[in-house]
Amino acid sequence: MKMPTSSAMSQVHLIGHGKRPQVLMLGQYPLDQIDIAPKVRTQAIWQALTRIADVTFVTGTRASRRRPLQRLIAQGNLGHFDCAYLEAATSTSMETDLLLISLLRAAQVPLGVYIRDAYNLFEMAPTESVKEKILHMGWFVSQWWYRQNATTLFFPSQMLADVFSFPRREVLMPAGEAAKLPPVFAGPFRYVLFAGRLDAGNGWNHLRPAMDIVTARFPQVRLLALTKLEVDGEVPSWLEIRRGTLDDVRADLPEIACGVVPRPHSVYNDMAIPLKLMDYLSLGLPLVTTRCKEMAELVTADGLGLTSDDTPEGLAENICRIFAEPGLRQELAQSARQSFLARHTWDQRARQLVESLIGREWSPVGGD
Repeated sequence: MKMPTSSAMSQVHLIGHGKRPQVLMLGQYPLDQIDIAPKVRTQAIWQALTRIADVTFVTGTRASRRRPLQRLIAQGNLGHFDCAYLEAATSTSMETDLLLISLLRAAQVPLGVYIRDAYNLFEMAPTESVKEKILHMGWFVSQWWYRQNATTLFFPSQMLADVFSFPRREVLMPAGEAAKLPPVFAGPFRYVLFAGRLDAGNGWNHLRPAMDIVTARFPQVRLLALTKLEVDGEVPSWLEIRRGTLDDVRADLPEIACGVVPRPHSVYNDMAIPLKLMDYLSLGLPLVTTRCKEMAELVTADGLGLTSDDTPEGLAENICRIFAEPGLRQELAQSARQSFLARHTWDQRARQLVESLIGREWSPVGGD
């Protein structure tokens, strides 16, 4: 799917060029439905880049993006781009992606590639069927190709970056949209917000008994779950399931006390910064999370919320504190809001990306 070239929302002065940067952005997900985290991130980075650069954007499935990429290659003018950026999928790149990457290097265009995960390195990718085995091997081929041609490899966390061997690695953490950040609400509160699948991989096996403990002490509290899946077995009386996106819970924000990220502790989860963490911050919510290393260090260092062991008792204790200590809740909400605006917006990530690839000689001026 070829997205239209983006128009200006702010002026950019590029020293030595006197123009807005010309950026080629490549995605590997269709954006007709924004229903998973990689699509959210791809769309958000693209939209943020359009506010500081002229962006040519190609994304979609392998089938839908192949022809637009072939047309781009056939035009033979890749050298006019100041930089290029690939939001790589969890899976492998296809042959046209890899050809374009090589041609960008030949044209001396600085290229950044975002590596979102490394399931294959940790034997977490499925490899049972023939197709799965091919995709597994293809992931390693893609990673090798990126290392041969990229200027910078970007990662969601430092721990994940440290797994890879490459001269120039940089953290490009998930972020959130600042434009819709609400005020800090005073309550009364009755909801805890959870976004994602209600399964063990997302900590549901700890969150469910934790909410039993919480509601025994605070009977009015409900878990508002933004999820597409049904719950296995009996649905707890304190669970309210909502379909849709973050926008579908905005009307409830005056009653939502916090967002919860109950991920179980593991070597791999220690490396992760979940996008939902930033989603909660963009809603003005303090956080209750488990102590997966990268996530917990961020929450603690930036004063974003409370962390606990990945046990029902630990989660319940901190959720109860949010409801039992209104002053603490407001203090955390204010701190999270300030930290989010100062360090964790998509506009800041877009500026970091362009600055990393073409240098510090440019700066946005004018009104964005």
